[in-house]
Amino acid sequence: MYYSVDQVLAQPLMGKAKVLSGMRLLKQCPVESVSVIEQPVEKFVKKNELVLTTGIGFDRAPETFESFVQEIYASHASALAVATGRHIKTVPHQVIAFAQNKGFPLIQLPWEIRFSDVIKNVLSGINHWEEFMMHQYKKLQREMINAYLEGKSIHEALLVMEHFSQAHIYILQRRNETIFSTAPERHPHHPSLHINQLILDKPSVMNTAWGSRAQIYPFEILNQSKAALVIDSDSSQLPIIPPSILEQAIIALQLWFKKQQLAIHQSNTEKERLIATMISKDWKNGPSFVARAERQKFSPTENYCCIVGKPEQSGHKQTAQDTNDLAELATKTAKEICESSLCAFHSKYLVIFLRASGDSQEITEGFLERFEEKRNGYHFPIFSWGISDRPANIHELSTSYKNACIALETGRSRHGIGTRSTFTDTCEFQILSHLSKNRAAKDIVQKIIGPLVAYNSERGLDLMHTLTYYIHHNGNVSQTARALSLQRQSLIYRLQKIEGLTGKSLSKSDDLFLLQLCVKLWTMTV
Repeated sequence: MYYSVDQVLAQPLMGKAKVLSGMRLLKQCPVESVSVIEQPVEKFVKKNELVLTTGIGFDRAPETFESFVQEIYASHASALAVATGRHIKTVPHQVIAFAQNKGFPLIQLPWEIRFSDVIKNVLSGINHWEEFMMHQYKKLQREMINAYLEGKSIHEALLVMEHFSQAHIYILQRRNETIFSTAPERHPHHPSLHINQLILDKPSVMNTAWGSRAQIYPFEILNQSKAALVIDSDSSQLPIIPPSILEQAIIALQLWFKKQQLAIHQSNTEKERLIATMISKDWKNGPSFVARAERQKFSPTENYCCIVGKPEQSGHKQTAQDTNDLAELATKTAKEICESSLCAFHSKYLVIFLRASGDSQEITEGFLERFEEKRNGYHFPIFSWGISDRPANIHELSTSYKNACIALETGRSRHGIGTRSTFTDTCEFQILSHLSKNRAAKDIVQKIIGPLVAYNSERGLDLMHTLTYYIHHNGNVSQTARALSLQRQSLIYRLQKIEGLTGKSLSKSDDLFLLQLCVKLWTMTV
């Protein structure tokens, strides 16, 4: 998988070279460049570089020579080749001992071997090896394309890559829980492999939780969804695969992603049409409708809970890919909750029908909790939710959907985006909303509440605030006084002032109800 020190020494030019240490590791030491270095080393040596030296200045300073070798070793060089015969006759024993202790390849070259020839041979070998590897990766690309044309799965395509790279291959997607792998059980969903924690703007290398080395190559699936190809190697000696070579494999993998996206899009389109049919009650051909429903594993004879969600895009336009990804995430989440479900977009809403096989509230809350957790992890926009009040059969699903939409929009307008509202929870608000738009009701509210607001402007005494607390504490003077931090007599004075200004008695239940209603309507209109 790489050009090694062993291959450098196999060249005829190096026939008289003598390996002083690291003999067993020569095949495991990649050579990516070559240089000639004398003192000082400093930062002139690169990782995986074959270093040549004449040993000038070390003939009478073995300690200095040893320090030099130590610096070369610390630079992660592939090996050190020392030319003997002119400046030094032999390599000192202590230098050899250090190299043997570290397993570092130390090579003795006869003086007559010119460094220029060595450099030429090494660079030629590296060049030929890179050409060979590029040929091999193009061959890999052809094999993967053939696998696609033969109808094989993406998992089988990854097997082809694994066989070639001698490493475990898998793909992580940002907006999808799927981990494409030849052996999903080998690497469970571990936080260290979560794509949101990987470097997505450039290729990188990281150590995994199980001690292997993972090479990360980020890419985009058909220029839309973020993903990463992970080459997980048990051996740190395997070379880092150049990004240009990985790009060849990615081009082939895009064929499977295109096929997958088309299948998901087709499935979502069928679900959208089925939901539209149920909402509009336009099932003219009964057997055809049942067949369509059963293809989606949706039973027309069961009762279903209805949830609608509205993605809050914060000014960003929702793309077709966003729609597909969200519908797919909802479908996967629903399968964890119940056996039968239907999830797709209708108009601007994500519609979810969940089979009511038990406590409907437990089912809907369970779905929302799981979906929100996943949505948060994969950077989807926040959702506002509306929930129908009870399970419905096929003939009632249209009404159930409308009730869920009313609950969503009512809760959203009342409490803001990102809220969950049931139809039952919003009934009172819906009634008040209709009343607040009635001209006669507005006049009544203005007549009763207007004097309290005016009194606050003139005298600086907020009687509306006092009345609100009094109603909240069910007319209990002591509790209201404590809540407002007032003395009892001060509160009674305010309550009497409220009665005088409104013309209503706080001791009469009908008048108190009217005051409570007017306060709520006033609050909605200011």
